[in-house]
Amino acid sequence: MVNISDLIQTKANELGLSLIGITDPSQPSHFTFFENWLSQKHFGNMRYLENHRSRELRKNPSLLMSESKSIIVVGLPYSAVTPSNKEIYGKIAFYALRDDYHFVIRNKLNQLLDYIKEISEKDVKGSIFCDSAPLLEKELAQRAGLGWIGKNSLLISSQFGSFMNLGELFLNIELPHSVMKNKDLCGNCHLCINACPTQCIQANRTIKAEYCISYLTIEHKEIVNQSLRAKMNTWLFGCDICQIVCPWNESKISHNENYEKVHFYQKIKDKGFSNEQFQLIFGNTPIKRIKRGGFLRNYAIALGNSGSSDEIPDLDFLFTEDDPVIRIYTAWALGRIKSPQIKAILEKKLMQETNLDVLEEINNALSALD
Repeated sequence: MVNISDLIQTKANELGLSLIGITDPSQPSHFTFFENWLSQKHFGNMRYLENHRSRELRKNPSLLMSESKSIIVVGLPYSAVTPSNKEIYGKIAFYALRDDYHFVIRNKLNQLLDYIKEISEKDVKGSIFCDSAPLLEKELAQRAGLGWIGKNSLLISSQFGSFMNLGELFLNIELPHSVMKNKDLCGNCHLCINACPTQCIQANRTIKAEYCISYLTIEHKEIVNQSLRAKMNTWLFGCDICQIVCPWNESKISHNENYEKVHFYQKIKDKGFSNEQFQLIFGNTPIKRIKRGGFLRNYAIALGNSGSSDEIPDLDFLFTEDDPVIRIYTAWALGRIKSPQIKAILEKKLMQETNLDVLEEINNALSALD
């Protein structure tokens, strides 16, 4: 006789949720790691993480749904397509090169919940989360048997690697718990730690978020320190370096010479890149989170790190932006490009600029040229 857990797993797989496991809403054993991480202030400007509600919900997942007795954790793998030319700029994290996973996974879990209601003899109630609630979801996934938390702090599956997004379905019914299939299989490998440009990966499998490129391109709302800008390379949204070098992902990555052209790369000088155009290109993707201003900030940093004089017209165009923050990064980026034109361009901008912070950045760029 087929039990309900097997039926749920089959349905989840049909929905494209290749990884699925079941655990309970008991307190995560990793909560002490989270508390220690908070005490070390490695959350950057994400100060909401240390408030009382955030801590209590992570400590007691059942508070998210008072009737919860089981948690179904699912993983949705995504493809990883990288350019053969690793130096090409304008890189976007693989997970963001598609429809926003928050909506995709929630839709699939809603379908799964409807199915469970159909096959269960009980009055089933459920709550769905996908990176949308204070949860230590990687530990929940590990407890549910989806994989292990790797040295880069990401969940790794021996079958699918780490290229996956997670979601949770809290249920008010008891379901048999999954067995942890994969113990820690990182072994003596330190490739992710060694490859990180900002050395933000700690030995205890947590991240110094304030140095993480993914954090800097998405969450960071203040001016990025100059020493970190250079290490951000050409990432426009997120960062996949620690995943790309992971041996468990080696067979999951495919190469495409036209990667940047096929997907989101677009010279802003061509059409001006208005808010409407930003929404048209990125409105259905996770990239919409950083809005047009955040994208242009990252774009300016990427152009500067490209070091190519071919990008001077784009940077000159960025100087027309009303937002002084974008002009700050543009001045810095121009100072990174080795070209006889740069000094004259910066001196002209110096005469035209009125914002004191931008003027300071222009002078810093000019000083670096001497």
